[in-house]
Amino acid sequence: MMKKTLTKNEEYLMNLLWSTDEALSINDFLEEFAKQGFSKPTVFKVVQSLTDCGYLDVVGFEKATKTYARTFRPAISKEEYAAVVLKEQGITLDSIADVVIALINDNDKKYTKKDREKTIEELERFIEILKNNK
Repeated sequence: MMKKTLTKNEEYLMNLLWSTDEALSINDFLEEFAKQGFSKPTVFKVVQSLTDCGYLDVVGFEKATKTYARTFRPAISKEEYAAVVLKEQGITLDSIADVVIALINDNDKKYTKKDREKTIEELERFIEILKNNK
């Protein structure tokens, strides 16, 4: 299915997954969403929606009391999701350089020399990809 912009609840759940290297179960989601005051049906709907639109992969099962619960991992990285959002906003490869400059300028005071060197390496890698995809 076509990737879509996430709702606030979907984004909250995806951020949980993007912030860990471990697969999470529905019980993990229920625990986190309970902190925000959300009901079980809301959590189940969010998980189902994310699974249906291709954002979540079922990667296994874990024992949960007397039953087994599915475990999930993101099927899309945070960066890939950012690309979905940018495309919906009309940002294309033609304007990617301007976006990168805006991001760098926005984080200028927080960037260390090491951060800048890493960014330069990534941009050089990106330029090589563009050159080779003529």
